[in-house]
Amino acid sequence: MLWIFKFALSVILMFLFIWFGVLNSHIVVLNLFPDFLNFKKFNFLEYPLYIIIIFSILLGFTFGCILENNRSKKIRKSLKLKISELSKSDMEIQKLKKQLNSKKDDILSLLE
Repeated sequence: MLWIFKFALSVILMFLFIWFGVLNSHIVVLNLFPDFLNFKKFNFLEYPLYIIIIFSILLGFTFGCILENNRSKKIRKSLKLKISELSKSDMEIQKLKKQLNSKKDDILSLLE
C-alpha cells in the first residue's frame, strides 16, 4: 500500500517538474564577468530559465546542508564530552558504592 502512495507522489512530482520546465523554457543569458573585462569567449552562458532555477535551488540546499552539518558537529562534540564526563562520574559513584558496601560487610562479618 505504501508503494502506491510513493508511486503516485513520484508521478505528481514528475508532472510538476515537467510542467515547470515547459513554462520556464525561455533562454536566459547568464553573464559571468563584467563587460569591461572583455572576455569574449567566456563572457556569458545561455541556458533555459528552469535549469538556472533548479541549479540555484540545489546549490542552496547543498550549502545549507554543509552549514547545518558543521553546526551539528559542534553540538555532537560537546555532547560526546558531556557523556564521557557523565560516564566517568558514574564509574566513580559505582566505586564509592562498592567501597561503602564493603565496609558494611566487614562490620557485619565481625558481628557474626
